[in-house]
Parts: sequence; structure tokens; C-alpha cells
Amino acid sequence: MKKRGVSMFPFVIIFVLLAGAIILMFFFGFAKGVKEQGESVNNLQIVNLLDRELDSFTLAENARDTFEFPSEPEINITCIGGEKSRIQYGDARRDTFKLIAAPGILKGKKLDAWTLAWEYPFKIDNFYYLGNKKIRFYSPYSPPGTAAKIDDNIPATHFSKRNVNQIDAEINQVDNAVNILYSDPVSFNPNLKVKTVKIDTNTKTVTFYKPDGTAEGPEPYWGLPMAIAAIFAEDYNEYKCIKEIAKKRLGRMSEVYEKKARELESKETDPGCKGIYQQIITILDIPFDINGELDGNYESGLIKLNRQLIGKNCPPLFLT
Repeated sequence: MKKRGVSMFPFVIIFVLLAGAIILMFFFGFAKGVKEQGESVNNLQIVNLLDRELDSFTLAENARDTFEFPSEPEINITCIGGEKSRIQYGDARRDTFKLIAAPGILKGKKLDAWTLAWEYPFKIDNFYYLGNKKIRFYSPYSPPGTAAKIDDNIPATHFSKRNVNQIDAEINQVDNAVNILYSDPVSFNPNLKVKTVKIDTNTKTVTFYKPDGTAEGPEPYWGLPMAIAAIFAEDYNEYKCIKEIAKKRLGRMSEVYEKKARELESKETDPGCKGIYQQIITILDIPFDINGELDGNYESGLIKLNRQLIGKNCPPLFLT
């Protein structure tokens, strides 16, 4: 019996060691899972925080603010279609219906946000622009008294801007630089690894250029807020995605105002007013087909007719 007890002792040791190893593996695995879950929750809190902060801008015509985070997150904003944008930080993400334009990954404790109400000519939605001081916008120098540029509207208090006579070496030293043009580019520096966008205020279009001079576009913009979205958007595809979402919302609001115009026309007894409402209905009836582009007379035509209504003391379609 004594020999039998001694012979079992090594097996007891082996059993204890194996059990201990399994417990340790479980403990460390559990601790790692808890840590990763905690990080995921923190990331989600930051994503949700940003979306809630932007909610405060919803009714603003023109507002800006700086958000500060407890850490230095790397936040990625993308247009994913289906009328949604995605705010993502690590594995945490939140899909939102906000029209957000942002140049790539935003890293830092502070994030600058700006919103503009998009009226074309009546209120459609808000555009949201995100950035920080690490992103710098370069545009041609304009002597005093010259026509205002689109980027003049970007608040210098929250975003870094510089007027230049020509592209210089400094741009290559900036990780996130945006080169803004207002005339046909003459030449491109193949070593210039920055986003270049041309805004044509005559044709109301934007064109994106790669460093080798390859053009993407032109794509139309409808109103100042959409033109600024081209400056902030990561690239041509991102802008096009944002524009397509905006187009659907413009279509829906056109239907709303078309119904309003029909109601006003049906109640009107003045032939002059009725005629103006009928012209408005014609413009709003089919403003664009799903694969086509918006009629260039859409905004200007509606503004003109709405002013005629006011001048004749007819109920206006929208307030100016």
C-alpha cells in the first residue's frame, strides 16, 4: 500500500500543475477580454458623444464649436450611402443621417466643428464640417477689393487657412493639406501629395485633382454649403456620395413645397397670383430625374417667382 501511495504522488503534482495552468490561462484571457471590452465601451462613448454634440447644431444657421475628448482618438468620418454617414473610432461606430464632410482621419484631443444651414432656396438640411488645427487650407492670395472666394467663409478662428501666390514647399510638410483653386491649374508638382480641388463659381462645379494632374469631375454643387463640403470632404468619391444624399433630400423637400404651392394656388382668386404659383409648380414638379442633374434655373427661378409673390401681396412660398 505504501508503494502505491508513493507512485500516485507524481500524478497529483501533474494534475495540480495542469489545473493551475488552465486557471491562469482562463484568468488572463478573461482579464484581456474585460480590458478590450472596456476599451470598446470607451470608444463607443466618444463616438456617441460626438454625435450628440453635433445634434446641438441641428437648428443652427451658422454655428461653430470645439469639442474636447478625454483622450486623443483617431476618428474616421465616411459617407456610406443609404443617406447615412458613419462616425468610427476603432471598433466602435455610429451611423447618422447628418451630412458630414471631413478630411480623413481626425486625431487629437480637440475637434473643431462647424455647420451651415443648406437653403436651396428654402431650408433643406444642415451640412456639418469637421477638422482641427492640423488640417490647413491653402488658397490663392486675393488683393483687397477682389471678389470673395468660397473659402473666405471658412471661420479662421477654428480652421487653419493661408493665402498663397503659388504652391510652395510648406504644403508638403503638412500631413493634412487642402489646395484650393479657382482657375484652371497650369501644372502639378508630382511630389505634391495633397488634395487639390478647383471651384468654378461660373459653372457651379467642383473638380478634384490628383498629384499627377488627373481630374475627377466636374461635379455640380448646389449652394455655398455644398461647395464648402467639397473642400472638407476626403476625396472625389466622398464628395459624390455626400452630394447624392443631399440630392435625395432636396427632392423630398421639393415635393413638400410643390404641395404647398398647389394648396396656395387652389385657394387664390387673383389671376396674377395663380399664374405665379403655376410657374412655381412647373419648376418643383420634376426638379431632376434620379440619374440626371438639377436644372440650373431651379434656385434662381424659385427666388425670382417668390419675390414676385411678395411684390403682389400674395402669400409667399417660403420666407427669405
